Amino acid sequence: MKKWVMLSIRGAAVAFTLAFAVLLLLGLHSAGRTTAMDPPKVADYNKPGTTYIETTWKANITVPNLALDEQKLVNKLLPMVQTGAIANENDAVQAAINEVLTNPQDYIVPGAGSTSVPVQAAESGSGIIVTPDGYMVTNAHVVKKTDAELKQMLAQVGLSDLVNKFVTGFTQGLNSEGYNVTLTSDQTQKLSAAIATVYARNMTVQNPSSQSVMYMGVAAPGGTTEQKGTPLQIIKAGDAIPGKDVAVLKVDATNLPTVSFGDDKAVQDGQQAIALGYPAAATFNPALKQSDENVKPSLTVGSISGRKTMPEGWEVLQTDAAISNGNSGGPLFNSQGQVIGITTFGSVNDAANSPGGTPQAVQGFNFAVPTTVINEFLSQTNVKPTQGELTKTYHEAVDLYALHHYSAAKDKLKQIADANPAFPYVAGMISDTTAKISAGQDEPVFPYPMYLMIALGLCALGTIGASGFFLVKSRLGGGTGATAATHAPTAPNAGSSQSGPVAPAGGVTAKAEPQTEARPAPSGPFKVVPEAAAAPGMTGEGTGPIPEAGPSAGGSSETRAPDAPAEGKPAFIAGSVAPKEVEAPTEEVSKANLAAVPEPAEAAAAETGAQPEGEAEEMPRFCVHCGHPLPADARFCPSCAKEVKRQ
Repeated sequence: MKKWVMLSIRGAAVAFTLAFAVLLLLGLHSAGRTTAMDPPKVADYNKPGTTYIETTWKANITVPNLALDEQKLVNKLLPMVQTGAIANENDAVQAAINEVLTNPQDYIVPGAGSTSVPVQAAESGSGIIVTPDGYMVTNAHVVKKTDAELKQMLAQVGLSDLVNKFVTGFTQGLNSEGYNVTLTSDQTQKLSAAIATVYARNMTVQNPSSQSVMYMGVAAPGGTTEQKGTPLQIIKAGDAIPGKDVAVLKVDATNLPTVSFGDDKAVQDGQQAIALGYPAAATFNPALKQSDENVKPSLTVGSISGRKTMPEGWEVLQTDAAISNGNSGGPLFNSQGQVIGITTFGSVNDAANSPGGTPQAVQGFNFAVPTTVINEFLSQTNVKPTQGELTKTYHEAVDLYALHHYSAAKDKLKQIADANPAFPYVAGMISDTTAKISAGQDEPVFPYPMYLMIALGLCALGTIGASGFFLVKSRLGGGTGATAATHAPTAPNAGSSQSGPVAPAGGVTAKAEPQTEARPAPSGPFKVVPEAAAAPGMTGEGTGPIPEAGPSAGGSSETRAPDAPAEGKPAFIAGSVAPKEVEAPTEEVSKANLAAVPEPAEAAAAETGAQPEGEAEEMPRFCVHCGHPLPADARFCPSCAKEVKRQ
C-alpha cells in the first residue's frame, strides 16, 4: 500500500506539473493574442465609450446695414451697352440682376447704420472616453474656434435671420418694380454666403462665450439635448487642420465606459478600418423623426488607404471609410476594436468645378489624426488611457448576450447598473434580456472555461499514466521493486564476533539492513533451493539445506530467528531457509552458481552499502519461467533449473 501511495504521489506531481505548464502556455498565448472582431461586435463593444459632443457659442454682435454698390455695377454693364449687347432698359436691368446673383460678393457692401443682436451658434462632433474618471479626446475644431472662424460661423448661423431678411427684401424690391425675379436654390445659396461674408468682415463681437457638453449613447426621451448633456472642461486643445487637431477634455463623472487604444504604427495599408460617430447627415437628417432617440452613433467600414504627411511633418491616416460633418473627433478602430485614430477631415473638390461654384465633399479620401499624436497630448496632460472595470464587465455581457446566455448577461448588466445607473445601453439590454428569458430563449452557461476542463483532463490522464509508468519501472527493478534481495549467511571468521548478510549472488550489491521483517519472494511456481555455495566453514557442497546460523566461534552474539513468512509464500532470509525437501540441482547449475559467489570485496561492499570501485550497478534479473531472482551471470535458474538467456 505504501508503494502505491508513493507512486500515486509521484504520478500526481508529474501530471500537475504538466497541467500547470499547459495552463501557463494557454494563458500566455491568450495574453499575447488579440482576437479580431467583426464590425458589428466592434460597434457593440465601443458604442458606450463613443460620445456625441455639442459646442454652443454665444455673443452680442453689431453688424452694418448692407447696401448695393450701384456704381460698380454700372461700370460693369456700361461696356455691354456701348457694344450693343444690351439694347434697352429691360435688358439692362436683367443683366444687372444676373451679375449681382452671379458675383454677389462684388456688389454687396456695408451701408449706413448698424444693427446689434444677441446671437448663438452650435456645432456638433464626436468624441471618445479614454479613462473611467472622465478624460476624453476629440478634435480641437469641435470645441475651439479662432476669431475669424467664430465670426464667420456666427454670421452664417447666428445671423441667419438677418441674412434671410436681406435676400427676401432684394427679390421683393425687384418684383415690386415690375421685374419677375425668381431665385434658384444655387443663386439663393450664393447670395446668402456673400451677405454672411460681408457681415463677418465688418461685425463687432462682444462678450463671446462657449459651452461644450457631451452625451453618451442613445438619448433618453424627454427634455432637450442641452438639458441632458454633461458639461465638458477643455484641458488642452491644439489647432485645427493643418495643425495638430486634438483636444483633451474632462467631464465630472466616474465609472464611465471607455475605449481601448491600439498602435497606429502597426496598422498596414489595406487592413480594415471601422469608423464610429455621429454624422449630422444621419443624426439630424430632416427625413428622419426629429427625436433625441435618433441621436445614436453610426458605423461605417472601410480600409486603411495609406499615410500622408502634414506641412508640420507629422502623419495622418488615410481611409476610405465614409465620414462627414459630425464624425469629427470620433474613433477609427482597427479589426481588434482598438482606437488607432480620430476621424478629422475629408476631401472637397475645387469650387470652380463644382455645381454652382460651391465645393463638394469627395468620399473615399478621408483622414484621421493617429493615436501617436493623440498620446502626445495625453502625456502632456498626465492622462493615461485606461480601460474601466465596468467596461470589461460590459464586454462580457455583450459576449454572453451574443451566445444567448441571457440570464448570465443580465447578471453582468445588473452589476453595471448598480455601479452606474447612467451607463449607456445597459437599461435597454436588461429589458431585452428579460424579455428573451421570459420567451424561453435563454441557454445555460457551462460553469468552467473549456481550456480549464482540457487541462484537468490532461491532469487526470497524466496521473494515471505516470503512476503506471513508475509501477512498471518498479516491476523491472527500478529501485522500488517488490522482491527482496536474497542473502547468504556468512561463516564465522577468525576474529569475528558476529555473523551478517553478504551480497546476493551475481555481484549485485545490496545495502545491509537490519533483518526486522521477512519479505516475500515473487509469486508464482518455484522450488526452494539453497544459495549457490556454502560459505567457508559450512557443510555441504551446495546440495543440502543450510543450517541455521549459530553463535560465532569467537563471540557471544546470536542470530535472530526468522519471522514467519507471508501466507503461501516462503521467505528468503539470510541464515535460514524454509524446512522443505530440496531438489538437488544439476552439476551445470551448481557450477554456474559457484561461479557467481561474490568476492570478499563485494561482500564487504554489501555490508557497508558501498559500490565496488569500477563496477556499475546492474538491474536485478528474474527467471522468465518461475520468477525466481537470478544471479547476474547465471545461465540456469537455481529454482527451476531451466536455461535462461542474459538480457
